[in-house]
Amino acid sequence: MVVALVALFRGVRGDSNQVRRDDDDAHRILDQRFARGEIDTDEYHARQVALRSAH
Repeated sequence: MVVALVALFRGVRGDSNQVRRDDDDAHRILDQRFARGEIDTDEYHARQVALRSAH
């Protein structure tokens, strides 16, 4: 029973870490696209808001 609880806890915690990394990656990619001039200021801010509201 203890082993099952530990495995469950690790699985849940691992998923939240992956979500955080995905969010960090999305923000990093957005920043890079803005820095390269691929998107303008309005689109950059709109996508920032969309990323924040997604979670």
